[in-house]
Amino acid sequence: LIQKAYKFRLEPTDIQAQRLRQLCGCARFVWNYGLAETKRVLDSGNKLPSYFDLNKLLTAWKKQEDMAFLAEGYTDNLQQKLKDLHTAWMRCFDKKLAANAPVFKKKSDGRDSIRFVNFNKYCELRARRVKMPSGLGWIKFRQSREIAGNVKNATITQKGEHWFISFQVEFEVESPKHTSTSMVGLDAGISKLA
Repeated sequence: LIQKAYKFRLEPTDIQAQRLRQLCGCARFVWNYGLAETKRVLDSGNKLPSYFDLNKLLTAWKKQEDMAFLAEGYTDNLQQKLKDLHTAWMRCFDKKLAANAPVFKKKSDGRDSIRFVNFNKYCELRARRVKMPSGLGWIKFRQSREIAGNVKNATITQKGEHWFISFQVEFEVESPKHTSTSMVGLDAGISKLA
């Protein structure tokens, strides 16, 4: 099973771009709030909350009056941000990876992103357009090549003033079989034969 990504420039209408900015803003807020919460927990000497625990916190945050705007976000996007945060912390704790601790995201970075999972259930591709949930509808994109494989998820990113969509696909590839029936020896040096 091979995974591959296809990235294209997205061409949202003004209304769709406004909705994308709103979804990205909610996702950025959840990342930053979740990061502050996990840092507080870790600084108090407790262990990192699980992804499941972070999702329970998200439900509680949505019920708070000062965070009621999170209801305007798409729950799957927000949960994916918390999953990404949990993964970032796990990479930080893995001594083999030596990854840095996650950092707060800024709107001024101009690199917001949201991920839509369960693509086949909630989304659809048709003739250089993609149908997205959460009030986005059909969005045009500049499809420069055929998308081969089963689309698993889509990530929408903003870079500067432009929007991009990346489709992660999976497809099966047969193991290559060598046609030769004779044996081959490799010379690894003067005194050794591989």
